Amino acid sequence: GAPCVIGEFGIPFNGVRKNFGEVNDSMYANHTKLLDMNFKAMEVNKVHYALWNYTPNNNTKYGDQWNFEDLSVYSLSHKVREHEVEPPVVELKEIQKSKLQGTYKPSDQKAARSSLLYNGGRTLDAVCRPFARATAGSILKSRYDMARRRYILSFKRNPAITYPTEVFVPLWAFPLGFTVSVNDGEFTVSNCKDNFVIIS
Repeated sequence: GAPCVIGEFGIPFNGVRKNFGEVNDSMYANHTKLLDMNFKAMEVNKVHYALWNYTPNNNTKYGDQWNFEDLSVYSLSHKVREHEVEPPVVELKEIQKSKLQGTYKPSDQKAARSSLLYNGGRTLDAVCRPFARATAGSILKSRYDMARRRYILSFKRNPAITYPTEVFVPLWAFPLGFTVSVNDGEFTVSNCKDNFVIIS
């Protein structure tokens, strides 16, 4: 098949809300499920995509400030002042490691979700998800189960490709840590300062 990119997909945040000025912890529960279904549709069909959108001046009263749209995964109305700190460097502790499996835990579980990187974010349980950012072959399956916090990547390796497969893992999705299992070969976990790791 031909390469395919879905240029814009997302959900309206003002579709089911009665009070456009209200902000609380549970108000985006249904939105999170809906956006997760959108992501799953992309994953099942193995297409590339761009999430729409990020609007830096979004608020729950006026939305994206254009055409009555409210599609931004960020909102000024959802900012929490005490989270206005520099992103902490979260080190990963290797709990157990063998050739085909390893378990890792962040050094600071609270910091994995409390930095300004996420301040103002909406539906982050759906948005912050693992994905293969580079694959040494053809993807057969790439699926993230948001409820179980489990990501599965299956691909047919192309021996002509000498670069590694890389999986982006946001620590937001795994604040308590995660286990990596591979069926063949070996893997490394690289810690990054911006609250994500790369498995290759």
